[in-house]
Amino acid sequence: MAVRAGTMADHEDPEFVMSQVKLAAAFKAAGDVREAISLLEQTLAGSQRALGTDHLVTAAVRNNLAAAYRAAGEPARAVPLLEQAVADTERALGTEDQVTLAFRSNLAAVYQDTGEVRLAIRLYEQVLAGQERVLGAEHPQTLGTRNNLARSYAAAGEVRRALPLLERVAADGERLLGADHPDALLFRNNLAMACQAAGETRRVLPLLERVAADGERLLGADHPDTLSFRGNLAAAYHELGDVQRAIPLYERVLADRQRVLGDDHPATIVSRHNLAGAYEEAGDARRAVALYEQALAGQERLLGDDHPDTLTFRSSLAAAWQQLGDAQRAIPLFERVLADRQRVLGDDHPETIAARHLVASAYQEAGDMPRAIPLYEQVLADRQRVLGDDHPHTLTSRTSVAAYLRKLGETQAAREVDEDTLARQRRVLGPDHPDTLTSQNNLGRDLSRLGMHQAARDLDADTLARRRTVHGDDHPWALITASNLASDLRRLGEAEAARDLDADTLARRRRVLGPDHPDTLTSQNNLGRDLSRLGMHQAARELDADTLARHRRVQGDDHPQTLTTASNLAFDLRRLGEAEAARDLDADTLARRRRVLGDHHPQTLTSASNLAQDLEQLGDHHAAGALRAEVKHRRSGQGEAAPDIGP
Repeated sequence: MAVRAGTMADHEDPEFVMSQVKLAAAFKAAGDVREAISLLEQTLAGSQRALGTDHLVTAAVRNNLAAAYRAAGEPARAVPLLEQAVADTERALGTEDQVTLAFRSNLAAVYQDTGEVRLAIRLYEQVLAGQERVLGAEHPQTLGTRNNLARSYAAAGEVRRALPLLERVAADGERLLGADHPDALLFRNNLAMACQAAGETRRVLPLLERVAADGERLLGADHPDTLSFRGNLAAAYHELGDVQRAIPLYERVLADRQRVLGDDHPATIVSRHNLAGAYEEAGDARRAVALYEQALAGQERLLGDDHPDTLTFRSSLAAAWQQLGDAQRAIPLFERVLADRQRVLGDDHPETIAARHLVASAYQEAGDMPRAIPLYEQVLADRQRVLGDDHPHTLTSRTSVAAYLRKLGETQAAREVDEDTLARQRRVLGPDHPDTLTSQNNLGRDLSRLGMHQAARDLDADTLARRRTVHGDDHPWALITASNLASDLRRLGEAEAARDLDADTLARRRRVLGPDHPDTLTSQNNLGRDLSRLGMHQAARELDADTLARHRRVQGDDHPQTLTTASNLAFDLRRLGEAEAARDLDADTLARRRRVLGDHHPQTLTSASNLAQDLEQLGDHHAAGALRAEVKHRRSGQGEAAPDIGP
């Protein structure tokens, strides 16, 4: 934008200064944050020179410049400005003046942005106490601060403190402001977000559906807040596993924002990113990558390479490449995000620690456990120190530690970590929270791997019942546990019961996720294994051949899941006596795994063992023996690789 104002050398009138602040606010509202910052920096310099550094108008300019820095993703630059503004207003107006309290509330928000959540909570609590004394417990500003304090509690992992506070705010907002007041809509929206964080998923959709409908009725279909409410509803559908309802709504919000706000508005770019995430969840990772790349380019152009949202978008793109099995593209992106967050936010910021966790996960996915393990351990230590032992993010790190222990074959150690994590989550989050049920699901896998199949079955049956109650029968997480329970049944020799449960899970995934979704293909693969165990080898072969064709079309010939299904089809061929066809397919799978995963990856060694079986059946004992010797040598020092068969 080309509009320029006069300089402070020409204008010493406080009213002119505030007119510049209003102009900057217009730039910011239009999405031109850099122009707003430039104008406010000039205005602050002029105000300090013309009116003095201690003038209240100068403090107001500092407050607005801090808000612009915050919008640009530079909260660290906002902190000293707000600390000075608070000090100036406290000295001039007193600690309980409304302006002072407003500036202190803004400072609390910036502390939260910089990862200093405990500082934010203490300051919000002080502001709230002051507003209750000065303005009263039911003043709109008091309600707003109570809402912000609750959100800080949630950010600190204290969802049980946040939820009743937000329930009070929502009820008070409707009673005092009216159900149709814009702030009342915002309070209901925030309550829905807290319900989701607390695992009370059944409450989320009714709240957000009401907010979206009210926003359209009261503000208009194209109002920015209405579009935000509609986007939040799409995100809730997405989070609850209903991507078929989320995608059309995301697409509508994106189209509306392009039309109303423009293609390069920050909210439009966020919509593009969110739609990409839904495509990825629906199994269309290639379409997601293209959209993520567009969103990232827009973010870099608009907000710069180092903006926190830019880094989040870059991380999302890396995750999509990882889902496509392209570790060579994913890992450097994850590593870049980590380096950038360390430089911009510091080593101990929660977002930096989360980025370190994603790098560790990418290393693990690529089979590089020697690099993954130290990072996982560092992340856990950092979260314990920064967030506390029982923070939900710390408990997530414990889950990751258990996962790598399982990967190394140290299943008993993994079980102990999972049991401890589950006990903490039941105490902190409750027995039905989604994170608690994830840990319970993982413990079931530990018990199964330890040969405790009846105990695993009992635990998985309880997890499935809880997930169906909390999320519904068709939620992806409920279907994951159903698949695990079917595995328990197979291990207990109840092959027909396993087949029936796998067939039901496959039918649900086809209906909810579509026939080509990776999870659907996993269920199809599992049903193929059931058929094989029941001696229905021809039916298993036909199903596995279809699964392989779909994997190749959707994910590519070299994707790890494609290669797992190829290995299973070769197994069918061996059982049907087609040893040469099995050998050819196993040889191709081994070559691809060596190229994609490396010679030492556990799945590569599994393929080598399978090929050795084929060669043995064909009478090539020398080649079979050489392969077995190679496998034994490469597995020395590693945990035994899990077979491809089964979920």
